[in-house]
Parts: sequence; C-alpha cells; structure tokens
Amino acid sequence: MPSFKSEPQSPSTAGPNSLYSLDGGGPSGGKKPAEATSPRYLYYRLYTKDGPIESYNPIYSNDPFTSRILPKSLTPPHTTSLVKKHLCKIEGFSGSSAILFESLPSNAALNDITLLQLCGHFGLSSREPMALVVNVAEAERLPQSLASVGLAQAGLWPSGRAGTSLTVALSSGFALFLAKILSSALTDRLLCIIVVFAFTLVTGIVLERPSRTTRSLAPRTENKSIEDLHPPEKRYIYYRVYDDEGEVNSKTAFDKSDACLGYVDTLSVAPPHTVASLKSRIMKVEGIQDQKIQLFEDINGKVLMKDADRALFFAETFPGCAEDDPLAVVYDSKTPGSTSTMTKAIRAKSSYRPDNQNMLTAWHAFGQGEILHTDGVKTTSLYTFSNGAQSSHTGYIAVNSAGKGAFVQERR
Repeated sequence: MPSFKSEPQSPSTAGPNSLYSLDGGGPSGGKKPAEATSPRYLYYRLYTKDGPIESYNPIYSNDPFTSRILPKSLTPPHTTSLVKKHLCKIEGFSGSSAILFESLPSNAALNDITLLQLCGHFGLSSREPMALVVNVAEAERLPQSLASVGLAQAGLWPSGRAGTSLTVALSSGFALFLAKILSSALTDRLLCIIVVFAFTLVTGIVLERPSRTTRSLAPRTENKSIEDLHPPEKRYIYYRVYDDEGEVNSKTAFDKSDACLGYVDTLSVAPPHTVASLKSRIMKVEGIQDQKIQLFEDINGKVLMKDADRALFFAETFPGCAEDDPLAVVYDSKTPGSTSTMTKAIRAKSSYRPDNQNMLTAWHAFGQGEILHTDGVKTTSLYTFSNGAQSSHTGYIAVNSAGKGAFVQERR
C-alpha cells in the first residue's frame, strides 16, 4: 500500500515490489509495478446539531448518511480546514462555520490548523467515520447536480477560454434580441416572448449558472450505492415524554400499547455526545421548539442530567439503553420560551381539525381542553376550503405545547 508520507523508503526497507526505486529508474527498476491494492478511503457522516443529514454521495443503499472520499482528492497539506472545505463543496454546503470531529465518540472538534494523518488514523472505515457538523442556518444546500461536479465536468458548460467566448456571444446576442422585442409591434412581441421562453429553457444552464460552479472542480470519488451486508448493530436511547400534567404521547412511539415511550438511534445524535446534543435530537424528533426540557436518568427523576455531561453511547450500557429503563424527558406545556410574548393561556372548548389538509400549517388542530398561549392580540385569517372558496375569521396566533405557532379561531 503506498504511503502518504513524503519521505521515500530507505534502501534497507525497500523491497522488490516497492513503489520507490533505488536506481532512479522508476518503480521496480522501470518494470511494471505489482498490481495495485484497493484504495484507502476517508469515511464520514454529516450532521447538524439536531441530527444526521443524508449524503449526496452515499455508499450504502441501506445507510444514506455514510459516505467516503479518496485522500488524493484533498488539497495538501491535509489540514482540518481544507478537509472541511472539500466535504462541504461536494455535499453542497457553504460550510463557513462547519466543524469536523475525528470520530463519532470524539469529545471536541478538530482545530482548523491541525494537520491530519489520513493514512492509518482518521476515518478508516464506515464503522469509524469522521463527522462533519454544519450549522443549522447553513444546512440549505446547493442542488446535488451542482454540488457533485462542476458544470464543465458534467459536459454542460465549456471550460476555459471557449466557455468565456460562448458566454459573451450568447449574452450579446440575447441583448440584441431583447432590444428587438421592445421595438416590435404587439403581435411580434408576443411571438418573440414565446421564442425567448424557449431560448431560456434550452440555455438556462448558461444564463443562470451559479458563480460557485463556473470553475471546473476537482475529481471526486464516485460512490456506487450497494447494500451494507454487515451494518453496525443498531443501538437506541429510550425515553418517556412528560409535561407538568403527566405523560405525553411520543412522536417516535413504536409500541401501540405504550404511546408515551419513544426512542432515537444513537448514531442520529450529533457529536460531541453530550446531554445537550441528546436533548437537541429529542427536541427535533418530538417537535419541541422554543422550550427548555429536562432530562432525567430514569422515570424516578432522582438524577437530573446536566448539559455538559458526556453521553457514553458506545459503552456497553448507558442511561436509557433499555426499553424497561428509559430516560425521562420533561417540558412545561404551559410556559413558552422565556423570550416569547405568548403568555396568555387559552383553553380549547372543543376539538378541531381543519377540513382542508393544506391549512394545517396555518391553522391549529387541537383537542378539547388543550391549552395554547397567545399574546392577546386579535387578528384575522382566511380559511381556504378544498373547493377554493374562502372565508375570513377572527382569532389569535397561538403557540401549542410543541412550540408551533398558528391561527386559532375565537370562541373555539
């Protein structure tokens, strides 16, 4: 296996199949080198603080979160900063505040100036990948077709001087065409508009190409999606959900006879594996927003888990590892976040669910007796029926126990 170190082997250690020549005549004295061994890869997984992100270049059909690259695709020297830039580029992230972890159990992110020994140390297998954690605000990605390869590599945009000349020619010709439209009669304008529309469909890749992708990008590893025949054993963290009035149905419930028991996969929790990271993941899957939650080691509530505490998910046992001994997740359904103006509590007189499913994002669905919070300011909202008809109603913008804000009709 070729070494990634810069210094050649010494004569005492270079064998007949060495890739370094002792006589200056190339590998094996100018002869064809021995058959190359399989390349080594750098494996990684993607996260935000709230959980995993699917890769644009997954290895396995049954694991969309794990990917890999060849170390030769990375710009030397192999610092953390340059590795992050490459991973963000091929995954479509801006990545200005992304952080990189040596492995999933790592306690702290790598420093940007750290020189990584990629051969024999980091991300050696899909079982021990590195972890790239991007900021939630930067999780909006470029389309996969633009993040994966440059337009020149995809054959959609000529590279070099030819591409520049084509840009100028098309831009100049299009400008003259627009000038002709403006000086034409009305009938001619309509015809020209149709032609322009067709023109933009055909050449849209030229007229609207993102500036980030006009340069030809470096080659990348083409991952062929296959099934992982030996996936890592799934391990889960089990928990029960409570508010100040008792048990609450979990959105990750898996047992019909116990709807308050939920779970998350240990691999879905972003590094570093602290209680704070676990709480972020649980809040994400349970839809709890703008609320502080408490996490207890068991349902007796004797031991409150602190945000900075390490969560040892790779240990043989850990709090919440068993269904019959789950963690306890507690949040206050009556008290919105400390910065919220939604402080006036209202109670639903009857159950209600919008008839039009499309209205669920704008209007609350709630059960009889459910408590929501408003700022007390009346407003109006249009309700659009499935047939397209609309009616205006007076009510409030309210926040439910999950932190969702939507419209509630007065006297409901």
